[in-house]
Amino acid sequence: MKSFFGFFRIWSALLLGVVAMTVVSCKKDSGGAPTSDPNAGFTAREGLYGVMEGNFYSSENGALLYLGKGVTSLPTLVDAYAVANPGHEVGGVLEDIFFAGDKLYLLTQKGDQLGGDGQLVVADAATFKAITVYKDLGLGADNNPEHLVVVGDKAFIQYAVTDMETQSGIRVFDLSTGTSAAADIAGTFGDFTVDGATKCRMLLSRGMIYSPCGQKLNIIDPASAAVVKTVDFTGRQVKDIVKGNAGDLYAVVSGTYDLASGDYGSYVSDYTSPASMVHLDHGGHILGEQAMPSDWIVSADSWSPNVGMCASLNSGKIFFFGANSSSTVYCYNTDTKQFASPIDLTALGVELTTGGYMCVDPVSNTLVVPVSDYTPTTTFALLDASTFALKAYDATAAAPVSYCAGVDCSYRFLPSYISK
Repeated sequence: MKSFFGFFRIWSALLLGVVAMTVVSCKKDSGGAPTSDPNAGFTAREGLYGVMEGNFYSSENGALLYLGKGVTSLPTLVDAYAVANPGHEVGGVLEDIFFAGDKLYLLTQKGDQLGGDGQLVVADAATFKAITVYKDLGLGADNNPEHLVVVGDKAFIQYAVTDMETQSGIRVFDLSTGTSAAADIAGTFGDFTVDGATKCRMLLSRGMIYSPCGQKLNIIDPASAAVVKTVDFTGRQVKDIVKGNAGDLYAVVSGTYDLASGDYGSYVSDYTSPASMVHLDHGGHILGEQAMPSDWIVSADSWSPNVGMCASLNSGKIFFFGANSSSTVYCYNTDTKQFASPIDLTALGVELTTGGYMCVDPVSNTLVVPVSDYTPTTTFALLDASTFALKAYDATAAAPVSYCAGVDCSYRFLPSYISK
């Protein structure tokens, strides 16, 4: 389980209404057939969301936090899902969200084991009211789902094995039947640092899914649920991928490394080349590669989390975490092809450590960074994405549950962004 952090504001309209929920093992959720535009008719509550894991080992389910639109200050931290669905919690260890059409998909690792609703919950994207619940994705007790992409009636689930997450893969879950494919997509399962799907968000863009997978980047065709191209980075690990504001793709790739074997799986004993930012087109062709400064270490260990990568939707800036400091944010400018000076959050007065995905609010140009202490109290630091000045931070503004898998924004799922 990753250790991450997040938060949000709830609108009074959510306090009204009756939950309309269907719990299924094998039942259709009317997501529609795949189309050239997976998000045709997109209707969602615009704004940013905090995806809170909770703490399964202290009997704490996950929570969905709505931060609002144009975030410039810390809102009240409330579980929007619980408010919209009285008497319900989404499930244990909430890991990811995905918008498709007028629906919001919520992926949890532990499902209903603590009395939550399920491993995959389909909700109304504007009201957060649950529509369909899949209690079990059929991955088996030894596998933890972590990230998803939804296209039509197919949910593409990236997961890792429970035992120290040393192996991972991608499985297709059929939303119309409520059943999982018998096997992983060929070319996505294997050892975490080599062949297995990386613990990071998959990117849906121009009808294809882009998935970092160990020492390669896979391009998956949703229609055939097959890898149609592989971009090799032999000896290095592809940590994360985003779409820049101009439409091209950017991946953080570790340096080459020596891999040692320890009691807790594989770990990196030494890096032998610098990490880099790789610029690609949608065909998987490498358009350029910029080596990072030698002291910017990107972890390639089997147990290491992703780098919290996010791209501004209205500027050329890309943000990510490294491994040399848990309080440091890195920045790359796709327009100038230059790395900016690292942002040391402790120098800004932020006392907690980073973790989970960051997000840039395209309305307010605010960089929202999940932070936590070891209690763990979870909150956010809000920075100006242009100047890196601190807009807001309150170490005492505790989220309702522990750990944040990250922050995401509805704008990333708009047809105009997906087709860019």
